[in-house]
Formats: sequence, structure tokens, C-alpha cells
Amino acid sequence: MSTEPGGTWTVQGTKGGSLPVQVEKRPMGKKVTIISGVNNAEILSKELKVALGTGSTCRPGEVQLQGDHAERVTAFLMAAPVHHLLGISGRGKAATAKKDK
Repeated sequence: MSTEPGGTWTVQGTKGGSLPVQVEKRPMGKKVTIISGVNNAEILSKELKVALGTGSTCRPGEVQLQGDHAERVTAFLMAAPVHHLLGISGRGKAATAKKDK
């Protein structure tokens, strides 16, 4: 995790208190993992690229990763210091990733 000044990111939980991680199926059968509610998405994107070894892109307030990485992203976020996760109710079953089919 980044500890540089101005180099911190946060993820805002959903209304239900879970992690805002979803997998979407795009044209041609490609899957994309989306983390929404992100502040400083560029920093989180770089850290996820290194940790997961996958391509990513940033949109305002979200990070998109190539492929289905919901479980790996959830594990990465749950291992992050508490001050990076806002509005997440617990670090157990309530904070699980949702998958779209």
C-alpha cells in the first residue's frame, strides 16, 4: 500500500455496507472487474496492477481491471489498512464481492 503524502486511496462501501466490486461481461465475452466509489483511483489502479498483474484503467470514481478478479480484489481490499475502507460493515461475510452474470 502506498504511504507517500497525497498517495492514499479510499473505497466507499455500498449502502448495504459491502465492497463495491462487480464483474461485468462486455462484448465478445470479455469480463471486466469494476471497483466503484474510489477516491484517488489512479493510485489504487497502479497498486492493483502490480499486485494482480493485470491491465487496468481509471474512470472518475472507479477502477476497471481486465478479467474476472473479484475474489483477488476483495482479498486485496480486505488486507488494506482500515482507513482505506469507508462504510464497510465488518471484514467478514457482509463485505463480499457481487458478481453479475
